[in-house]
Amino acid sequence: MISIDHLGPIEHCDIPTVEGGGVVVLRGENGSGKTHALAGIEALATGERLPVQDGATRGAVEGWGMRITIGRRTTRRGALEVRLLEGEDPSLIVDPRLKDPEVADAARLRALLRLVGAQPRIDTFAPIVSAIGDVHEIARPETIKAADLPDMAARLKRDLEAAARLEEGRRQNHEGEAAAHADDREVSLREIDLDEIRAVRDQAVIALEREEARAAEARKSAANGASARAQLDAAEASYDGPTVDAARTAVREADGVVDDLRHQLADAERHLDAQRAALRLATAHASMVEQWRRSIDEADVSEVDDEHLEQLRGEAAAARSEHEDSVLLAQRQAGRRAHDAAAAKAAEAEARAGLLRDAAMATETVISEAFAAVAPEGMVYHGARLWTQTSRGRTLFAELSDGERWSTAIGIACRVGCQVLVVPQHAYEALDPANRDAMRAAAQEHGVTVYTAEATDGELRAEVEG
Repeated sequence: MISIDHLGPIEHCDIPTVEGGGVVVLRGENGSGKTHALAGIEALATGERLPVQDGATRGAVEGWGMRITIGRRTTRRGALEVRLLEGEDPSLIVDPRLKDPEVADAARLRALLRLVGAQPRIDTFAPIVSAIGDVHEIARPETIKAADLPDMAARLKRDLEAAARLEEGRRQNHEGEAAAHADDREVSLREIDLDEIRAVRDQAVIALEREEARAAEARKSAANGASARAQLDAAEASYDGPTVDAARTAVREADGVVDDLRHQLADAERHLDAQRAALRLATAHASMVEQWRRSIDEADVSEVDDEHLEQLRGEAAAARSEHEDSVLLAQRQAGRRAHDAAAAKAAEAEARAGLLRDAAMATETVISEAFAAVAPEGMVYHGARLWTQTSRGRTLFAELSDGERWSTAIGIACRVGCQVLVVPQHAYEALDPANRDAMRAAAQEHGVTVYTAEATDGELRAEVEG
């Protein structure tokens, strides 16, 4: 017997434990203390603080070898002789009160995993992303902190799908980069030495420029020499004056005559001036002749080798052409490398996106495996639905009878060592008579005492069903 004194609105209440299992229902009007009584039962296992009855200085809850004293502080003494299922509602496995079958089975799955204490750990999903990276880096902080394993799986699936979309975007970007260099994808990647080709071109151009300059200078020098020869010939052919020596002799003779023939001074001076003018003309002519002779002597009369010059021009043109072609080839090779690198990155992004999508699909497999480790024999989670094996074959859990579902739910509670089960009042009140009978049958089958509540008329009382 569980004894409750001065707890909330309860002055005193005795609640029985059913030998061999069964259902005990706390009945009474609203405010009579049904919820407080259920909390008192759970507190025997959890030690949670309880409120003392108004006007009382001390209260107590006692049962199964444990005593809780309620007052200014709550004390708990003894050794609990039974195991309670704490904080979970097995009725959610039977009927989560959701219309959508898949959503309802997802709720059943969460309730079952919580019931058996399956903790949500992100490392559970590490194997499915091992080919991609660290699951801690892929999962968002909210995913890692998910309240239960199915919620974590759903969040991780969204994270993986988002990562796959990001990789798809990268693939498209890299494909765009590759397309920009599509014309260069067949270009040979043979080794070319642009510095050597540039040096050959420069040498050929310098040789051509040197030879063209020498040829131009030779032509200019030859032209100057020819001009000087022509002018010399013309000067010699047209000059009819005395020589320089003859002119000097005449001047000397004239000076003598002047001394002897002063009376002829005027005529002699005029003659002298004429001779001096002739001397100047002869001197200028002789200087010009001398200059022309030097030009003739200095003239480069070597012949220009036009054939060699044409050969150099051809070599320079070929060197320029090879250099231009090599520069273009180098540019196209750079385009080929850019194309190949972008195509490789696009393929890598596509492969990674595929792995991410596969991992997203595999999250259900992880849940199925985690479920299989704790589920009753014959029960599996597949295709977002709960299935179980019965004498009728493989059947959806939701299509089992009420009694079969309650038997499974309470059986799961028993598998974790539960001997006492507290079912919230709202869960029991939502059950129809058939479901209540199924709950009682399952409790008796597994030797579990189920405590629950129902709002009725009258004072608080505990009644054993059936």
